[in-house]
Amino acid sequence: MLLRHLMKTIVISVFIVVATKSPSYAQEHSVVKVLIEVDSLSDDSVGERLAFQLRERIRQSTGYSLTSANEPHMVLVLRTMDRDCLGKNKSTIYSIVWTFKKDNVIRFYVDSAIGLAGDDVIEKAAEGIIARTDSMMESARKTEKKNK
Repeated sequence: MLLRHLMKTIVISVFIVVATKSPSYAQEHSVVKVLIEVDSLSDDSVGERLAFQLRERIRQSTGYSLTSANEPHMVLVLRTMDRDCLGKNKSTIYSIVWTFKKDNVIRFYVDSAIGLAGDDVIEKAAEGIIARTDSMMESARKTEKKNK
């Protein structure tokens, strides 16, 4: 468990350093924002709404910027499916994987989770995913400061 946390923190720390030092990124942004891409595949309308809400939370964030650029960035891989096999579309089961992408090919695994979100709590599920992302980034920043 400790080794997994350490590896996760190291990968995120490297990501922060590489992603925020990109010349094109620095020119476009006066405030340093972490670049995030949402790679989603949804077979259900509730899952599509979850992906939309996740992107909206990133767009509204002061610390993150939505991207699909060919520069180092975090990728949130979201997969969803209807919880009910009858296709009632009242809730979705989702998996989310946090990865780091560099050179448009290499992905480093950071973390993953699964969840269930009802039609009435999509916004809260998206907020929870962003909160977990933020927690990972904050942990990495603290580790980076300690090591300086």
